[in-house]
Parts: sequence; structure tokens; C-alpha cells
Amino acid sequence: MIMTSIAERLASNSLQQHMFESQSTVVQECVPNGGMCLFTYTCCDGYYCRLTDGWSADGHCRPG
Repeated sequence: MIMTSIAERLASNSLQQHMFESQSTVVQECVPNGGMCLFTYTCCDGYYCRLTDGWSADGHCRPG
């Protein structure tokens, strides 16, 4: 079994490349009006995620 110390791993070129790579851009489509959501940031601009409608669960993007 090959044992590698933490210091050796930190000094290795492959880990350094992994740590300092630029982040890739991930394009995510927004959820339109009436679409299911859990968080407002997933809704399209101008909409928010309404989790409740009165006393009942909603969980859809709504204008506002």
C-alpha cells in the first residue's frame, strides 16, 4: 500500500491545478411564472417563489 502525506498531496501538481482552475460557467434556465420552485433565485426576473398561499402549500413562481 502506498502512503502519501497530506503535505505531499498539497505539493503535487494535479491538486494545485484542481484548486486553481477557473470555475466553469453553468447556464441554468430560470423557472417561469407558475413553475414549481423552492427558492426565489430559481425564478425568472420579476418573479418570486411563493411557498404558501394562505394556509395551503403553493411552491410556484409568481409575479411580484
